[in-house]
Amino acid sequence: MFDLADIRRKQVERGVDFAPYRPVIHDPAWTLVQDGYDGGAYQSSNGLRVIVSAAKEADGGVWLHMSASRPSRCPSYEDMVEAKRRFLGDRHAYQCFVPLAEHININPYVLHLWAMADGERSLPDFSAGTGTI
Repeated sequence: MFDLADIRRKQVERGVDFAPYRPVIHDPAWTLVQDGYDGGAYQSSNGLRVIVSAAKEADGGVWLHMSASRPSRCPSYEDMVEAKRRFLGDRHAYQCFVPLAEHININPYVLHLWAMADGERSLPDFSAGTGTI
C-alpha cells in the first residue's frame, strides 16, 4: 500500500515558502483554519474545505496543490471552480487521473488540482489556436 508518514516526510522536504502564493481572502464566508510555512487550510461557511500548498516537484518547478472536500460528498464542479478561482487564481490548473497502480485514495470526498506557481501552461494548447477542442 502506502506509508502516510513517508508521504508526509517527502512533502515536507519538497515544501517551499507559501507566502508569495498565499491568497488574500476578503470574503467573510471563508476562514483560515490552519496556517503553515508551505500552505494553509480554509473553511467556507457552506461546508467546503480547501487545503492549498506549494512544493518544488521533480520537474524543478514550484507547483501549487489544492485539495477541496465536503463532509459527506465530493465537491461539485461549481465548488471546484470557486475554489480554483479563490486559491489558485488565474492560472492553468490540472486534475490528474493516474494509472490504477499509482492511485491513492485517502478520502473519497476530496478532489485535487495542481497549477504551476509561475502561471506557465504545462500542457499543449489542444485547441490548436482555435479556442475550442
